[in-house]
Amino acid sequence: MTQRVSAQGIVKTIIGVGLILLPLCFSPVPYLSFESPKVTFLYIWVEVLTTASILLWGKLNINRYTTRILKVAFVFFIFALISSIFGVDKLKSLSGNYYRRDGLVTLLHLLTLGLVIEKLWNPKWQDLLVKCLTLGSSLVSIFAILSFYFPKFTSFFGLFPWSGAVGSTFGQPNFMAGYLVVIFPLLWESRKGMRSVKSRLTISFLYLIQIWAIYLSGSRAALAGIGIYTFWKLLIPYRISIKSRIVIFILVVATVLIIFKENYSDQFYRTGEPGKVNFEGRERIWRRVFLGALRKPILGWGWANVDYAYESIDWPLKINNDIYVDKAHFSALEVFATTGLLGATVYMILLFLVIKTLYGSIFFWPLILYVFHSQTNITSIAQETIFWVLLGIAASGRLKKLGFGELD
Repeated sequence: MTQRVSAQGIVKTIIGVGLILLPLCFSPVPYLSFESPKVTFLYIWVEVLTTASILLWGKLNINRYTTRILKVAFVFFIFALISSIFGVDKLKSLSGNYYRRDGLVTLLHLLTLGLVIEKLWNPKWQDLLVKCLTLGSSLVSIFAILSFYFPKFTSFFGLFPWSGAVGSTFGQPNFMAGYLVVIFPLLWESRKGMRSVKSRLTISFLYLIQIWAIYLSGSRAALAGIGIYTFWKLLIPYRISIKSRIVIFILVVATVLIIFKENYSDQFYRTGEPGKVNFEGRERIWRRVFLGALRKPILGWGWANVDYAYESIDWPLKINNDIYVDKAHFSALEVFATTGLLGATVYMILLFLVIKTLYGSIFFWPLILYVFHSQTNITSIAQETIFWVLLGIAASGRLKKLGFGELD
């Protein structure tokens, strides 16, 4: 019994430490960027966790069954691999963009992480997982606030405001906001399980600084995500059927998307400055990637090859010295462009299964906000990691559907 507890404690500690440190990894050296150090840490973390799990296999409480979610995830990886084999740039599909390292190697590590979580997950770890995510996100938020109000201090670490917005240890404000908004619901929910006034005040303080950090990022998608989540929670005290609540929720989301459409629409043409155009408008990127994807609709252009799909189409007109686009700012569209209709179909099935499984658990809203935010922005590896951790938890079938444990 002691050996089992010790083995469980080792892997649990590795998981927790990894979740805390991953969002904090960055390098002040410009050519290493902010994403690359995080990806390097992810590789080391997943490989250490996997090795420890294999060595301690006989002493761990292993989930012996492979669920449908994990099988679909493996199928998705196979489609990504096949599309890359027949794609236009095999080396780039393998390693990914130099600054993001978002290739198949990274996808394999994320899949492995999901598999290990699926095999090891224990519902008793839920509180620890929330604590680790809360600690990591709180430190990111504190760095964000410091970098905004005390830029000279944080510049020593290589953290600078981004045109008035802050990105903290993520560099890019939208990366930071996407990571924080996914964890945001956990802070709200965790407060319910606390009994002492001190603990409730502490989590309320962390809750507020996270909202402030997201506000300082200037990310409209993240702020919209907070608004949607808050609106949904405000409906709970009222006796509204789940069907009515879903209809209201869809209407709110549709309204938000219409506002976004009006904001992003035709950005190619309007910048607020006469005689100038914006090459980086979302509509232009989305249309070019989609039209490019239609040129290779079955298997796509290969994993991490969005740039080839984008460059294959000129819309609305050809521009010399155009911008370089390597991400679609729309995860579902990106999957369609890189893995084709087959891969995109499997991806949508995978999302549906994970959402369905996590419904009723504390991890449902983090997943929903991940899906929402990833359809309007590029996501950081830290945000992607949370998704694969949630996928592993859903695949394990070991979920607390109601309530939340004590965090005091």
